[in-house]
Amino acid sequence: MSEAELLEHYWNGQEMAIESFLAYITILSGYLVAAFIVGERLSKPQTLIVTTGFIIFTLFAIWGAVTFWNASYATSTKLALSHPEIIPLFWLNPAMVATVCMVGGQIAGCKFMWDIRHPKM
Repeated sequence: MSEAELLEHYWNGQEMAIESFLAYITILSGYLVAAFIVGERLSKPQTLIVTTGFIIFTLFAIWGAVTFWNASYATSTKLALSHPEIIPLFWLNPAMVATVCMVGGQIAGCKFMWDIRHPKM
């Protein structure tokens, strides 16, 4: 691949990773709003359906973001000498940071639903 193709690949990967991350934030926000507004009135099967959907769709968003950030990171290492500005801070793969944050948000969302459905008096 030429340098121009590598740069295009890098920036496309970054764009797609951010789009996956934004989809994750949208899904998480919708789940939290639904949990807050109607969480305590949902039956157990309804809660199970909503939570299962939340977990499945956020896993797809996490998978997308991690895949694209890994591809961008691999490309950035190939471009390190000619374009040092695209190298992530401390050579840390953004996919690893995103994975921890996004899975943590997924767990926090489920905990939020649990707390809404099981209030402590």
